[in-house]
Amino acid sequence: MWENNYPEAGFTQPFNMHGEMLGHIPLGIETANKLWRDMMESDLAKEWIELDPDSEDVHLHLLHLIASHHGAYEWGSPTLPRTPEAMALHYIDNMDAKYEMMRMGYESSPELAPGIQERKFPLPASLVKPLDHYDGEDMPVSPPDELF
Repeated sequence: MWENNYPEAGFTQPFNMHGEMLGHIPLGIETANKLWRDMMESDLAKEWIELDPDSEDVHLHLLHLIASHHGAYEWGSPTLPRTPEAMALHYIDNMDAKYEMMRMGYESSPELAPGIQERKFPLPASLVKPLDHYDGEDMPVSPPDELF
């Protein structure tokens, strides 16, 4: 969305007036509603109206996913996750954000001692070098052979 428009080369957040004034949750809800209305006015409307579950239920659940993905009022969610899908999305989004902060920290934080890097705000502690078989770039599909 406009508030969190990340370039491919980095994790910077360029500022713009819509993102700053409204934030990505209200903008996401507005965008999803507009796309939904456009879709329901298109030639596809008949197929979508006949969906099971009912398309209006799907629409409401989609909006709930957007609205609740931060998972807590103090983190900017206008509502709390109230479905299994919303709870899963919240934790996936949270884990993805923290992993990205750690990746950036490994790239940019100065080393305090061998294998220990300075804390990268807002992470809670200094970073420790990951295991040698995990380089932060590509997670192995299975454990390395030397573990067996």
